[in-house]
Amino acid sequence: MRRLLTVTNPKILWPPDIAARTVYLPNGRPARYKALSARRRRTEAELDETIETTVADSADNPEVALQRKMRTELVRAALMKLSPDHREIIDLVYYHEKSVEACALILNIPAATVKTRMFYARKKLAELVQET
Repeated sequence: MRRLLTVTNPKILWPPDIAARTVYLPNGRPARYKALSARRRRTEAELDETIETTVADSADNPEVALQRKMRTELVRAALMKLSPDHREIIDLVYYHEKSVEACALILNIPAATVKTRMFYARKKLAELVQET
């Protein structure tokens, strides 16, 4: 009876009962051909000008970087204008990634109060950002 095995590493250690036989793949070819063909496919292609112009650059250009920095400063200034309770909730949820239950335990308040403060804090923060 033939065993059907897929070989990806030609240096694989075979079990002793099949060490002397050739292992065949489902397509009828010996397993060593699969390893060789996989090795041939892994060639590195050089980057030519046509590919280089069609691939988008993922790095931010100076304009996008400046807009991101300005938006960050705008949000930071708006956060400073929030009440201490609202600022604390925003900080815990968004910057420290705490859940509602974790915030309730940290602040020693009910979970419903955390949700209410989050709602009004986001609402006020949106208003402050729109004003500026």
